[in-house]
Amino acid sequence: MTGLDPVAVRKAIIAALPADTSLQGGKPDRRHVYVPPSHIKALRLANDLVIGGRGVGKSFWGAALRDDSIRQMLGTAVPDLPKISVQSGFGEQSNLDLYPDADTFVSVLKSGFDAYHVWRSVVGRWAAGFVESDIAIPAENWKQTADWVRRDPESFARLLERANHVLASRDNHGLLIFDALDRLTTDWSAMDDIVRALLRVVLALRPFERLHAKVFLREDQFEGRVVANFPDSSKLQSTRV
Repeated sequence: MTGLDPVAVRKAIIAALPADTSLQGGKPDRRHVYVPPSHIKALRLANDLVIGGRGVGKSFWGAALRDDSIRQMLGTAVPDLPKISVQSGFGEQSNLDLYPDADTFVSVLKSGFDAYHVWRSVVGRWAAGFVESDIAIPAENWKQTADWVRRDPESFARLLERANHVLASRDNHGLLIFDALDRLTTDWSAMDDIVRALLRVVLALRPFERLHAKVFLREDQFEGRVVANFPDSSKLQSTRV
């Protein structure tokens, strides 16, 4: 039996690597998906907060989780992944039906709403996608949705209850993914307000066993900031990966 040619092995390894590792808002190629054991926790539904430096894989895993076929493949490592419905709550690619882009977000804030109501609007539209009920959430534009969320918190709460019930009846879970939040603003004070508001909204989802959110943040968006200075934030930080 002859030994392996090291030059041929190196060439084979290089040929197997992706030519471009930048997703640019797209989805990963299944052939290039590998789950390091240290990353498995970041994929689990129970962990809402994923923090890491640039280039460690946050956007990669956000995109992977949004792809049905990749989630099925990852199910061997993370058993709860195949039984979830995943949607973006914010990301690199513009999708105004799912979430406001940076300019729209700022426009809603300038209209007198705060980031908390904007994020609740995103959650409300997402939850509405699971139910057919008499609760009609206004969705002509994001200012309209934010106004409804602010004026009618009881209907918003009932919407979450119904979405949770529907998912339970299907033995399914819903996951909302927030990534690339640095696209929203270049002002650190504004960023703190936006991230803090989002974390408050994510914490409010925890009583609903079928509704989940996962927030991907850079270390400099969390470490040393004042984004977790609200009641019960420790419950969210305990899920940090």
